[in-house]
Amino acid sequence: ADQAIAQMLADLHADVVADDPVDRIRDSLRRFVHAYRPAARIVALVEQVGTFTPEMKALRLALREAFVQRTVRGLVRWQADGTADPGLDPELAAEALGSMVDQICYVWMNLGREFDEDALLDVLTTVWSRTVGVAQAPSKARRRAHLRAAHPLPPRP
Repeated sequence: ADQAIAQMLADLHADVVADDPVDRIRDSLRRFVHAYRPAARIVALVEQVGTFTPEMKALRLALREAFVQRTVRGLVRWQADGTADPGLDPELAAEALGSMVDQICYVWMNLGREFDEDALLDVLTTVWSRTVGVAQAPSKARRRAHLRAAHPLPPRP
């Protein structure tokens, strides 16, 4: 379990970070989903056993705390530079947003509720962006993808 959680935490790291805040949010959420997927069963087991085993509880809380603290640091940075709502409590917002993402991954990957990954990431990104007060202006990449979907090119002859 320790190894799976450590790998999950390592997979959350990004080498390249988008400039656009909404793209950064989506990229972070995508990394979390992709890191959670291979560890889903172990995370669920750690969570269940953690209700009565102090070691597993500590492991589960360590995973959670790593994600929450990463979010807090980002929110504080964005509040300082005017990107995010300065009146938002970064700790509580990070806890609430972390719960949202963690729970949806649990329901999806452990309870078998089917979601379209792109559609889910769109919704999670919108909820996250609005919660922290980041303008939801579409990035160039999202605009291009939307335009391609709305106006597909005709097949080549």
